[in-house]
Amino acid sequence: MLKYILTFLAGVVSASALYIFVLKPMDDRVSWQGGFHSGMVEAQFDMARRIPSALGSDLHRADLLHADSPGAVLTNVFLQVKDATILVVERNGVKTLRDYDSNPKD
Repeated sequence: MLKYILTFLAGVVSASALYIFVLKPMDDRVSWQGGFHSGMVEAQFDMARRIPSALGSDLHRADLLHADSPGAVLTNVFLQVKDATILVVERNGVKTLRDYDSNPKD
């Protein structure tokens, strides 16, 4: 009986080692390459870089909506990728996008 238990435990240990050291790293690499080559983050970052020249870069403190208090979060974020944050602002009833650079002009 002990022989069967030890054989079973050896099988579990070898299957776990195979998964941890071979299958999981391969799956992680394939997943990372799939996300890297899709270009979604790069496209969003490219769009964020083009917004100030296309729509303007005049962001006022009133556009930040409740972000003046310490520890507050921005509530009107349209896109946030890498170090770029794009906000939706409304002026005279028209909604537009502005680049948030943490130094709004007043």
